[in-house]
Amino acid sequence: MITEVLRPDVTAQLGFYVYRLVTTTGHTFYVGKGTGSRVHEHRGRTDFPARYEERIVQWGLTEADALRLEAALIAVLDPTLNRVSGHGHTDCDLRTDTLQARLGAAQFDVSGIPDGILIVQVRGGVYYPYPGAKPCRHLSFEDIAAGGEAAIMARVQGDWTTGAATAGRVRQIAVADGSNVIRRVYDVTAPLHVTHAPHGDLYVVASGKSKGQPQPRWRFTGITVSAQPSPIVGTRLVFPDGGDPIKNQIPFNLSWTLRDKATGMHRVLAVAS
Repeated sequence: MITEVLRPDVTAQLGFYVYRLVTTTGHTFYVGKGTGSRVHEHRGRTDFPARYEERIVQWGLTEADALRLEAALIAVLDPTLNRVSGHGHTDCDLRTDTLQARLGAAQFDVSGIPDGILIVQVRGGVYYPYPGAKPCRHLSFEDIAAGGEAAIMARVQGDWTTGAATAGRVRQIAVADGSNVIRRVYDVTAPLHVTHAPHGDLYVVASGKSKGQPQPRWRFTGITVSAQPSPIVGTRLVFPDGGDPIKNQIPFNLSWTLRDKATGMHRVLAVAS
């Protein structure tokens, strides 16, 4: 360790702060936020370098400001040992076209969304495919789109964990970016039931109830750009109260499920008014 431990009378004055851990060559390998002696709590971790500097980026922050600064630094510095991207990271380090798509998008109340749409959110960040799995990184919509339309289609065609009835109801796939703006709508043919990943591994349910049986997954084939203009392309999906209908931790949403939730929300708002 290169830097010394902060005294209690010093940490008491810091409030919320954001820190970064830096190698002897100046590489930031970890960014975090905290209070008190949080910056020192990584000492002794075997996956961290033996010698590094502890730097306080900014202190005297509110917790909300600390969260935003932490997310911004992670987005810009891409530290190698941060396993998550930071709260609110989809608002950080945006390309100008991404920001334009977000701020220029009209809101679309999902209570009026058409039936039969599987909505896939494509955003960059670190993900855990299942509990206990190693983290993996996903590319942002813009990074994937740079590879052409075929790259976007390949990203969203599957394999999705759902039942046969639900899969059979899907007629289109809508692609939402990290801001919940719908960037593409594709038509799809009937789904293909798959039990193996593209690299050959068998899909199994990670629970005792599965008894090692193949997990029901569906891959949508024959994806084409929608023949008819979709009313949701270029819009940002919202609930009637302006809330976010697409939760980041969920890989896909179903238009009819969101619509039903929004309809019930409309009733609640009507009674409240």
